[in-house]
Amino acid sequence: MKVSIYGVGRSMTKSVALQTILLLSTTNKEIYLNYEPLYWKDRYARHVCNTGIATHQTTPIFLENEKADKQLMKFLAKLHNRESEHIITKFIRACGRMDEFERHLNSDLIVLCIRDVYSVLSSVFQGKWDLLGLGLKHIDDTKRFLTWAKETNDPIIGQFLKHTKNRIDINALYWFSVNLKALESSRKMAVITKENINDYQQIISKVTGEGVINELYSKIPGHFIHNDQVLKETYKPPRMIDRIYELYNSLSKIRNSKYIYPADEEIGSIVETTRLEGEYNYKEISEFPGVGGIIVPENVMYSEMQAIVFEKICSRK
Repeated sequence: MKVSIYGVGRSMTKSVALQTILLLSTTNKEIYLNYEPLYWKDRYARHVCNTGIATHQTTPIFLENEKADKQLMKFLAKLHNRESEHIITKFIRACGRMDEFERHLNSDLIVLCIRDVYSVLSSVFQGKWDLLGLGLKHIDDTKRFLTWAKETNDPIIGQFLKHTKNRIDINALYWFSVNLKALESSRKMAVITKENINDYQQIISKVTGEGVINELYSKIPGHFIHNDQVLKETYKPPRMIDRIYELYNSLSKIRNSKYIYPADEEIGSIVETTRLEGEYNYKEISEFPGVGGIIVPENVMYSEMQAIVFEKICSRK
């Protein structure tokens, strides 16, 4: 079973990925997880993926008339070239590329996670990064996204662009643009929102015909995907050559250059659940205080964006 999960940052993709792992692990304990491979090497989020960042930088944010180049095709092929029965890939920088990605990934299940724009913006801006990669180790996507927005023939994007004045506005426009692009796909997918996330296990079980539903899974915070409280694996530190490239590439923002990458860099890892089915005890799981954030006041443009996106979600049902 190959499952691909798409969404912008802070859109419940961690929670959905973790639930997917736990659900499918009841039928097969070994699962291969590609955790945000366009930036991270693995789920621990300690080391970046040089190959993923280089691929991200050379691939348009929106793959519309363009086809995947050789580098992208090689990267996508590697994600699913695994011996594990179940492969889960979680993307947060691929909504505008989903159709072309899936032409090569051919996932058995596509999941699109969409959280309301106000919650996303509030959550993102409590940190030191944003949806366009500001604050990350590579050159951010703001310039090329705004170039796309100015050159696109979409009148709605053009109208919103006229009222885009600051960083928060740009992030809201990005949220709108990539989510709408993904929703316009004719591919069959499960669209997960805050309103139906509690039904996700039933949705995936119905589609896959696998797994034993456990209400506890939906209570485990998504950030547990980064530690070993419910998952385990034999951790493989990056090769020395990977670390050298990572160090060299860390100066790419200063040099205003793109990432380069070593051959055969490992991406993702095999994960297993730490306990057998039924052995989880939620009382043993530390309480998660939740994610704070700035309060994003109601904004007419943001509300219009959100209304269009959620109307599109309803039209797919």
